[in-house]
Amino acid sequence: MDKKRIVVVDDDKEFLDEFCQLLRQSNYQVDEYATSQTLLKDLEDIMPDLIILDLKLEGKSGFRLASEIRKKKRFSKIPILAMTGFYLEDNCYHRMKEFGINKYIIKDFNQYKLIAKIEEVIDEG
Repeated sequence: MDKKRIVVVDDDKEFLDEFCQLLRQSNYQVDEYATSQTLLKDLEDIMPDLIILDLKLEGKSGFRLASEIRKKKRFSKIPILAMTGFYLEDNCYHRMKEFGINKYIIKDFNQYKLIAKIEEVIDEG
């Protein structure tokens, strides 16, 4: 079975390193980005099974990045899982849907729940 490919975007480098290590240990192929600057260009070559992005990024927000991804027809079906430690579901759930985000997870997560959520989003995608 081929490894599922996941792109992760988070500007917290320490979190990004640990998070991507967890994903690799769970048998995913991972491409990590500390900024969104090159992601859109790189997606042409990567074509991941899932994009995981932080909603509160420096510069361009995760909402805006998701919107830009969705505008490109080729990427419109790639599932997007948002991560947030800042936004609470009550005030951003509808906003996430508007920007094409499939699901979200609060950053204070359990690794087993995270892997289950990733599998759920990939399977629905």
